[in-house]
Amino acid sequence: MGRALGSLKEKGVATVKIDLQRFARTWIRSGGMRAAQHVGQELGLTKELFAYWGNTRSSALQRWTGAIESVVLSKLESPLVVFVDEIDYVRSLPFRQTSSLRASGSATTAARTTPLSRS
Repeated sequence: MGRALGSLKEKGVATVKIDLQRFARTWIRSGGMRAAQHVGQELGLTKELFAYWGNTRSSALQRWTGAIESVVLSKLESPLVVFVDEIDYVRSLPFRQTSSLRASGSATTAARTTPLSRS
């Protein structure tokens, strides 16, 4: 994954790595906000993501995908690739997976065939 990240960055592609081992245990309490904060820091969009997150009343998954579509993709001039690492770790957690965590696997699969487009 490290080589792919470096290679894409060299080609001008915005990249973010989300390590689910780092975020999975706090995902439920934060509703995904900690992962969104990480994306904001990596891409220089922290203020914009916080503003979107604070003004949106929807499920964690809807906020997450909405933040990517409405904030990140509208601000970036380059393509974006999000790497999700440690998906297997989530399956081993001692609590029931939330729809947000389960959907991360579905979103990963969907992104392979249906990338988000800019409006």
